[in-house]
Amino acid sequence: MKQSKKNVAKSVGYSFLSLALASATLVPAVAIATESGEAVLPTGGPDKAKESGSASTAPENPASKDETVYVYTKADGSVKNVEVRATLKNGDDAAELADSSNLSGIEVDEGDGVYSGSPSSMVWSANGGDVTYKGATDAAAPIEVSVTYTLDGKQVSPEELAGKSGHVVVRYDYANNSKETVEVNGASQEVYTPFVAVTAVLLDGDVFSNVSATNGRIVEDGDRTIVVGYAMPGLEESLDLSGNDIAIPGYFEFEADAKNFALKSTLTMASPNLFDDMDLDFNTSELSDVSGSLTQAMGQIVNGSSELTDAIEKISEAANAVSEGSSALAGQSSALPSSARQLASGAQGVSVGIAQVLASAQELDKGLLQVIGSPGGGTAEASGLAGAAAQTGQLKQVANTLYESLKASAGSLGSSSLQTQSTSSNSELSNLADRVANEAAANQSAMQDVQNTAGQVAVSASQAQADASAAQAALQSVNLSSIEDAAVRAQVQAQLDAASASLSQANGSAQAAADAAASLQAASSTIDTSAATEAASAFGAVGSGTLSAQGTGDTSAVTGSQEQIAMAKTLLDGLTALESGLNQAVEGLSTIEQMVSGKMLDKSGLPALANGAAQVAQGASALSNQAPALVGGMGQLASGTKDLAGALGALATGSQELTSGLQQFSDQGISALASALDSKLVRPLTRFDAVAQAGRDYKNFSGITEGTKGSVKFVFETDSIG
Repeated sequence: MKQSKKNVAKSVGYSFLSLALASATLVPAVAIATESGEAVLPTGGPDKAKESGSASTAPENPASKDETVYVYTKADGSVKNVEVRATLKNGDDAAELADSSNLSGIEVDEGDGVYSGSPSSMVWSANGGDVTYKGATDAAAPIEVSVTYTLDGKQVSPEELAGKSGHVVVRYDYANNSKETVEVNGASQEVYTPFVAVTAVLLDGDVFSNVSATNGRIVEDGDRTIVVGYAMPGLEESLDLSGNDIAIPGYFEFEADAKNFALKSTLTMASPNLFDDMDLDFNTSELSDVSGSLTQAMGQIVNGSSELTDAIEKISEAANAVSEGSSALAGQSSALPSSARQLASGAQGVSVGIAQVLASAQELDKGLLQVIGSPGGGTAEASGLAGAAAQTGQLKQVANTLYESLKASAGSLGSSSLQTQSTSSNSELSNLADRVANEAAANQSAMQDVQNTAGQVAVSASQAQADASAAQAALQSVNLSSIEDAAVRAQVQAQLDAASASLSQANGSAQAAADAAASLQAASSTIDTSAATEAASAFGAVGSGTLSAQGTGDTSAVTGSQEQIAMAKTLLDGLTALESGLNQAVEGLSTIEQMVSGKMLDKSGLPALANGAAQVAQGASALSNQAPALVGGMGQLASGTKDLAGALGALATGSQELTSGLQQFSDQGISALASALDSKLVRPLTRFDAVAQAGRDYKNFSGITEGTKGSVKFVFETDSIG
């Protein structure tokens, strides 16, 4: 029986498709490729244990069912109708074959077989041979193919494109609608059935030129160009490769310059059996452990190098600071010998001046002690103001006795009792008058001694002031400007300021002593004892007359007695005031002497200052002698620290480069390798078996009897254009 022209055309088209598929033998490898174009999934032998059905219960050579689903579409890929051609392969040469199908209009396509029963439960009379039949269905294929056309950058419909000229782009997009849920590493995952779609396009050389393809191969055949495109829709998601540099195509397109555009029918075949003969049995957990350990170890190396770099940089910075400081110190030390000599000279002057102040203070203290003197146990031991005050007190007692006696005598004048006074009484009064006169004269001499000693104190105090001022001037003359180091200059200046403060205190003490001596001179010059002497003489004369009158009974001497009483009272008051003034002078000068002794002559005062100044002078002199050697040592130190800073700087730079290199190696090498192990091998491999099994599980489209092996492929034929 001759075939129709349509069937002949289909047969030629399918033969062409087979040829195109044969020319694309690298499709599986190219479909899973990195940007470099290298395959990452190896092939292996078939895994019989994973075939559908159980080897222990299935027949030794069971029947199988092969389906080819023909999807006829318009030029844009929209479906017109679907036909299925099924072949029951009689592996046991059975007389009858059981089958199940959801097709309508079932008719035998090859052979003489007939079936009985309903389509969902058919029994074919096979007579030991195969049975091929066909039928129609309204069910949608699990794969969809859509075609879009662009002319000179504008999308157009197939009808608009027919007969047009320009640059065209034809794109085939594939949608995978077949999924199943599988278990991967103990977790449920959703994967697509691994369909591989291959599209073959025949281009007339009179219409198309400058042809190029994306996700496809071009084969030149004389005046024709064969373009074969390929795609694996859903496989990237199934293997969890999103975000990686592995490119699994999901579309195919070609572009060319067209003249009077016309395109013959194109054929696309889709099959889920790409991975049927592949089996990967890797221990992915070991790969993950290696990847993690490698990344962790490299991270520790980079961190250690970074910490080393930080430490070296800190040491380098410190060395630079030391170098700068030692260089500055070396530069400043050049003036050290001259400064040391100036300091030694100034310190020596200060030491001499303070020693002079100390000597003057000692003379001042000695003079003050002489002026103050001692009351003594008697007249011979008495001295100074204290002795004068004691003598004045004794004189005051005598004057008081004289005064009281006169008052008593005046009260008894004219009475008979006066007549009975003996000559011895008169003699006693005369003796009292003589004693007053003698002691008054001695007191006058003591006042003169006080004035003389006060003058000496004033001279000593003035000399102490002059010496203190000279020492202060010597301190102020010390020039510290040549000492460039601020810290050293401040320390020396503080010592000089402390010495100047002590000298100012000594100057104040000397001034106080001088003022006190001047006041004492002025006060002692106003104390006049001549009145006491004259009063004592008059008292003696009047007293004699009074006693005589008493003896004769003459009462005219009463007036003289009253004058003697008044004179004795004046003498007593003057001596009392003198005694008080002398005691106050003793007290004031004693306070000044204690101040001089405590603040100037105490061990923590001028003696310590003089000793410290001498030590400073001695140390400055030694520094002056050693300064040249010190300057040389500082120069060597500056040179050495500069070399050290340079070496550490070079070491820091090298360490930084090492850390940078290690980090780059970690990022671009180790991390990339670990990432590749994880993303390009570990993750895909853990899902690959599940994806391959999903392909093996998809074994029919229109129905199959339980226990029957099956295979299915889809062929899409698009309408021609023009």
